[in-house]
Amino acid sequence: MDAPGVEVIARGENPAGGADMLFFPKKNGGWVFSASSMSFNGALPYDAPARRILRNVFDLALR
Repeated sequence: MDAPGVEVIARGENPAGGADMLFFPKKNGGWVFSASSMSFNGALPYDAPARRILRNVFDLALR
């Protein structure tokens, strides 16, 4: 996604259609995190880096 202020954290490399992981700060101090992958949640039990990313997102949300 190419929108002002959007930070691309990661890009999927699936040739059939990748997914972008995005962080988008909002003017009111809020923000949006998007994993934009149908398999992100299913990977959490098996993928330690994905779990750490989601934990970091939760920690940021609770500040």
